[in-house]
Amino acid sequence: IIDHGDAFFSVYGELGEIAKALGDEVGAGETLARAGVGKDGAGRLYLELRRGTEALDPADWLEKR
Repeated sequence: IIDHGDAFFSVYGELGEIAKALGDEVGAGETLARAGVGKDGAGRLYLELRRGTEALDPADWLEKR
């Protein structure tokens, strides 16, 4: 869970290798972790964005590439 301040949080799951420890500060563009691998061999990543207890749609926040 990353605390972005002002009651905004991002929650990550299904991770493989984690690059940061509890309490580490994270800057923009820094690697947090690597995606895990599912039973089918495909990469897996769970992402949840929240404002307080309200879940937010990640599509509204992510840049399309």
